[in-house]
Amino acid sequence: MPSASGQKMVSMPVMVPLADVLEITRQTAVLAFNTGYEFSNMMIPAKRGTYSDRWYSSGIV
Repeated sequence: MPSASGQKMVSMPVMVPLADVLEITRQTAVLAFNTGYEFSNMMIPAKRGTYSDRWYSSGIV
């Protein structure tokens, strides 16, 4: 799924009841999703021409 909003649409129906069962707030579940999503984008960029592509081409990484 290419977009964050599409991934959230698929993931949140699972994460919200899970957050309720684990007795954490729904805001915390959304924050956990967003943090994981952004962290994975830093590690594995989706397409060329992104910010991290400049690091790779400069020889820094």
